[in-house]
Amino acid sequence: MKNFKVLMMVVAAVVVIFSIFASHTMAQECPDVYFVDKPLPPAFRGVNYQELVSANVKPPNEYIDLGERQAAFTLTYSLVSGSLPRNLTLDAYGYIKGIPVAPLDNYSFGIKVQNGCGKYAQKVFFLTVSEPFRKVIQQNILDTFRKVSVPTGNLKNAKDELQDAYTRLDKSITIYLTSLEYYNNQISLCGNKDYTPNDRKAAGCTESDTPVQCDNKLIKACLGHDIKRLDFARKTLQKDSANFMAKATGLDNIIKILH
Repeated sequence: MKNFKVLMMVVAAVVVIFSIFASHTMAQECPDVYFVDKPLPPAFRGVNYQELVSANVKPPNEYIDLGERQAAFTLTYSLVSGSLPRNLTLDAYGYIKGIPVAPLDNYSFGIKVQNGCGKYAQKVFFLTVSEPFRKVIQQNILDTFRKVSVPTGNLKNAKDELQDAYTRLDKSITIYLTSLEYYNNQISLCGNKDYTPNDRKAAGCTESDTPVQCDNKLIKACLGHDIKRLDFARKTLQKDSANFMAKATGLDNIIKILH
């Protein structure tokens, strides 16, 4: 009987020690970090931009103590590859902000988010810089037309040509913005696609590439046709914009001569 009591005391001690160890182990468990699937909206040159790169933490173990929980939910962001459009910055809280002055283009860069207990995630983001076309151009044509009272002769022809140029330009703007919206949707699909080793090889991934660099190549390969379509829409828009500005300048010169 005495031996049985001793045995029970030993078993109880082992259970207590195991419980303490298990509780301590669970308390030290650091929850995973992940990016929220949300593409970045386009930035417009000369217009203030501020967008939060969304990330989150998987629900931590219920045994995690308050200090560890706070560390788990304290997220810090950093740029790990590529570069942001000129004059835009990424702060430690995940905000991309600034007034872009970069050339019109599609930019890609890798961002890392890490919590206070060491878990992190990395992801490639894409950001397109565009002109605020309609706002600028509509204001331009309104300002020009205000100078024209009752157009006749060369003045009327110049105004009609400018109106035609604006109609073509407005159509180009619509096509470009539609292509841009489709492109941003495809970024999300390509970013969540399951890629095979053959896909990685075809995209040009090498053993020396970091995961972010390889992801960048994979997404660009996935977006191949969409990038070409967006580039074509942008070039058409730039051509029609230049034509519109030339017509506007011509009309403005006629007005100056007549006055």
